[in-house]
Amino acid sequence: MSVGLALFLACTGTLDFGVDWSAYKGTADSSRVEFFYAIPYDQLLYTQTPDSGLEAEFSVRLEFIGLDNGFRQEGAILKRARIRSFQEAFAAQRSFVDGFSVTAPPGKYRFRIAVADTNSSGQTEGMREDTILLRGFSSGLALASLRVGSTALTDSATGVVSVIPNPTRRFPDKGLEALYVYYEGYNLSPDSETYAVKVAVTRNRSGKADTLVRTPPLRRPKQGTDVAYALGVNMAGVDPGTYTLGLELTDVASRRSAAASWDFAIGALAPAAVRSRRAIDSLSPTERKYYDQIRYLATPKQMAYYKALSDSGKTSYLAKFWGVRDLKEFSRRMETAAGRFQQPKTAGYNTDRGRIYVKYGEPDAIEQKVVEAETRPREYWHYYNTGNVFVFVDIRGDANFRLAWTNAKDEPKTGLESYLTIEEQEQFN
Repeated sequence: MSVGLALFLACTGTLDFGVDWSAYKGTADSSRVEFFYAIPYDQLLYTQTPDSGLEAEFSVRLEFIGLDNGFRQEGAILKRARIRSFQEAFAAQRSFVDGFSVTAPPGKYRFRIAVADTNSSGQTEGMREDTILLRGFSSGLALASLRVGSTALTDSATGVVSVIPNPTRRFPDKGLEALYVYYEGYNLSPDSETYAVKVAVTRNRSGKADTLVRTPPLRRPKQGTDVAYALGVNMAGVDPGTYTLGLELTDVASRRSAAASWDFAIGALAPAAVRSRRAIDSLSPTERKYYDQIRYLATPKQMAYYKALSDSGKTSYLAKFWGVRDLKEFSRRMETAAGRFQQPKTAGYNTDRGRIYVKYGEPDAIEQKVVEAETRPREYWHYYNTGNVFVFVDIRGDANFRLAWTNAKDEPKTGLESYLTIEEQEQFN
């Protein structure tokens, strides 16, 4: 069975992550499909932990649906990711790698994996989906999908080598010394105590495949008819580019062979801070002016967290914050509020009406009540889609209307509710 191509699909949301999968022999005629995902550290929003670390919480949802056999499996899990600091995560270009498996019969399947950052109240989400074909491994010499990574761990007790997968299929252009390939072969002849395996790394340029790395055929011992092994491949000096790693397994007794391949790239994407700076440079002057004014939209908890960050941490946070919000519309509202609600020595967006306008947008209706006996001027703002109502009162008679009451759930008590008339108290409370 051939390995599927890496999933560099566009996110349907805003959270960017990598997904890869591998299929192995399961029980009877079924296959065990292992999914792996990698989330770059800068794609998540974090909260401070008691030990001064940073923690992000996210959910992972899977849909695995048979297109020709009626098979269906769904599930969700809540995960946590921790970093010590943004500086350390940036230096190491951290990604959080994890996975899960599904056992299914042969057939054609569609899978959908969605990752949502729960610290952003579900606003930050990404999705990957594709179709795969499971042919099964019950008969004939067969080779499972390859699992490839730049890190391998050896269990000191059992000596078993585990390859840490790289779901993005992309490796940095500096410091890559070796790749490790985990493979499984099935249904070899019992008449031989060994089998042969070899690996080649090729690069396609101008329609021509150049073999850059090739290992000599390696004889490995075996017991029974199935084999599994992790093989190291020297990659020192290989230039950035796109490559294919191919592995061929040969049954010595029958001289039959099976092959599998894995496409990958060498050459890191721009670091998070660099991408953030590029994003800032591409903004209009007005957008750049209000880029760090997140206090008008952020919760008190988010603001406390943001203020405690280092400069590089704030840069990453701002990029993530605006990745799920409309900075252009926010900037327009700030400019409108600055002119419409301007007060002596007070910017329009710092008045109560200006702040509400920036946060909630243009009201669907505004009612104004002129001066009556013993009643201060007021305005009623109505947002019909949400049902929110805001009551502003000109307490001092200086045309600076203060927010006296609202039913908006994310607004605290104003402390000025006593300025409501008896009729208003009956109407709104």
